[in-house]
Amino acid sequence: MAQARTPTNGDPYWFGKEVARLARLALIAEHVGCRELVAPVLDRIADGFRPWLDPTAPSAFRYDATHGGLLTLAGANGDLDANFGHARYNDHHFHHGYLVYAAAVLARHRPDWWTVHRSAVLSICMDYFYVPSDRARPRSPFPRLRHFDPYDGHSWASGTTVFADNRNQESTSEAVNAYYATALLAKVDQNAELEAAARVVLGMELRAARTYWQMTPPPAHSAIPDDGLRYAADIIVWSTKADHATWFGNLPEFIHGIQFLPFTPITHALLDSRWLQRISPMLHQAMQRQNPPIEVGWRGLLLMASAARGSAAAAYEAWRTLSSMSVGTAPGDGWDNGNSKSNALYWVAANAASMYINDNS
Repeated sequence: MAQARTPTNGDPYWFGKEVARLARLALIAEHVGCRELVAPVLDRIADGFRPWLDPTAPSAFRYDATHGGLLTLAGANGDLDANFGHARYNDHHFHHGYLVYAAAVLARHRPDWWTVHRSAVLSICMDYFYVPSDRARPRSPFPRLRHFDPYDGHSWASGTTVFADNRNQESTSEAVNAYYATALLAKVDQNAELEAAARVVLGMELRAARTYWQMTPPPAHSAIPDDGLRYAADIIVWSTKADHATWFGNLPEFIHGIQFLPFTPITHALLDSRWLQRISPMLHQAMQRQNPPIEVGWRGLLLMASAARGSAAAAYEAWRTLSSMSVGTAPGDGWDNGNSKSNALYWVAANAASMYINDNS
């Protein structure tokens, strides 16, 4: 934790993950009583945000009047595929949700920072979670709930690109993170209306994730026929189909890990223990695989998920393995850049403590 560095990545997704990682470290340090570590970590968060909130800096978002949204400089300059297609409005809730989470933590601890940067941060949030109120201007600066579909009960991550199978979403956990972050930011801002809206959307996204992405047999999901449960997860859900695949590869750790990250307190409400029990053999096989060996970052995420399936033995094994894991500097040898060893151990300890309390209550 003491070695945490100021994030400098110029991509909103990778920067967002890094700054949210620091936010988790600050909260963990506060909770375990290491208060001397909180201020230095908050300093790094504030330093990292500076170029994103300075309208004259290259990293700052640009407003797109055509679609009513925020774009990166590359996107505003016409590179539609830069930053995962950010200018096509792909994944804005994923990307910006990480930024909003970190900003909520910083604002909670440093009201003066929030006073200065409130407008800019709220714009980043409203880009994906704009809910007009009676006080809204006649012409909204952003579309209402850019990614969330109230009829289907979950978000669609795809933006303006037209696909044969229409809209799609891969990572439900990152969608959940976006709305969780919005609720936290609204709470800090004392905006009860926004917080209530975020909580409603968050609840719907959680329910949809456990229903349409986390495949468990009836009666848990009696609406899904038995022959539709060939796989333990639908990773990319489209308007007209579901794919057991990811956009970046089909290794088991990709298939399941993208539905885990990031690990925050809301993850306890997201991951169904019955689903985790069902996919446990797949996670174990992935972690034991020799060719290709699983990368450290994905191993950490799978171990964290294993600790949440309701088994004290699994939680202990996850703790033992995570405690002894070392990282290197070569590609694939480090933690996921949105995670840390401190967060991993804290998560596992929290799950173990919860099981102990339940077993002894």
